[in-house]
Amino acid sequence: MKHVTGKFYKNKSEFFKKEMNEVAGILFNDNESVASLKAKFEKYDMGMKAYNTFYSPWNTFRMFLRQVLSQDHSCRNAIAMAIGEAHALGNRAVTPDTGNYCKARQKLPEALIKELALELGQDQQTNAKTSWLWLGRKVKVIDGSTIDMPDTPKNQKAYPQPSTQAKGLGFPKIRLVAVFSLATASILDFAFGKYSGKNTGELSLLQQVLKEFKPPSVRKVVA
Repeated sequence: MKHVTGKFYKNKSEFFKKEMNEVAGILFNDNESVASLKAKFEKYDMGMKAYNTFYSPWNTFRMFLRQVLSQDHSCRNAIAMAIGEAHALGNRAVTPDTGNYCKARQKLPEALIKELALELGQDQQTNAKTSWLWLGRKVKVIDGSTIDMPDTPKNQKAYPQPSTQAKGLGFPKIRLVAVFSLATASILDFAFGKYSGKNTGELSLLQQVLKEFKPPSVRKVVA
């Protein structure tokens, strides 16, 4: 089996071990290990005792991460890759049914995913190459947007659809404000809330992410 870098491996087991090590490396710098990542699961009461099934929090997260990074973002492909890995490592696998995977993925704490995403963004910003910077400065950009959500009773209650839409014909909508790095395009912080109502505008959400903007250090810019 050929790895994307062009290197050939002796067997599938070696390939999958190498691949997952690289995926874990995307989240953390070289001084941190997979154990550090697992420690974060412990913090959210998702300890190692829960890691005995195919759709454990840890395995589900690895499948989700691979799904996001792959060219084929489908759940079916994510499960197929996980089953292939299990067979290569001699572990028990499951049938290629997407239902259980989607349910397991929904149980991953949002706070955990946010923490990992922002830690990755901050790490990339810190280690951005000088050649990527604008006039030697690490510029941060603010942008706002809206997101339509699946039309479920739970979503409608938490994030009601806009009042301009006829009831039952619209989708729950979230307003989002994000701070991202101009050099790396990675998200540094974000806040979201209801689309309309008191204190739901972009300026209100901006107040929640202003901690990302500290007094800049003085630098001499050479034209």
